Amino acid sequence: MRLIYSSFLQTVRALIEHCIRVKNDRVGLRDPSFVTHLIKSLLKTLLYLRKHGRTREADDVAVRINELIMDIRSRQLARVTDASNRELRNAVKANSEKISQLRPQHIFSDVDAVKMAILLRSLLTLFTISEML
Repeated sequence: MRLIYSSFLQTVRALIEHCIRVKNDRVGLRDPSFVTHLIKSLLKTLLYLRKHGRTREADDVAVRINELIMDIRSRQLARVTDASNRELRNAVKANSEKISQLRPQHIFSDVDAVKMAILLRSLLTLFTISEML
C-alpha cells in the first residue's frame, strides 16, 4: 500500500513540476523598500502587455500595482508614526514632573527652566496635532 502511495506522490510531483511554471523574481538591494516579489512580477507583466499593445489590460495591471504600493507605503508610514508618537509620549511623561514643579517666580529667573517649558509646550502641541490626524 505504501509503495503505491509513494509512486502516486512521485507521479503527481513530476506532473506539477512539468506543468506549472515557476516565476523567479529577485528583489535586489537597489530596489525600493515597497518593491515585493508580487510587485516585481506585476511590473514584468505590465512591460510585456505594453510591448504587445494590450494597453487596456496593462492599465488594469498598473492600477493594481499602484494600489499595492500605496498599501505598503501607508503601512510603513503608520509604523513610523506609531513609533514617533510613543517616543513623544515617553518624553512628555518623563518631563511632566519637571513642569509641575515649576512655579511662576522660578520661570523667569531660570533660563534652562524657560527653555524646557517652551520645548515641552511645543511637544505637547505637536502631540495634540498628531493625535487629531
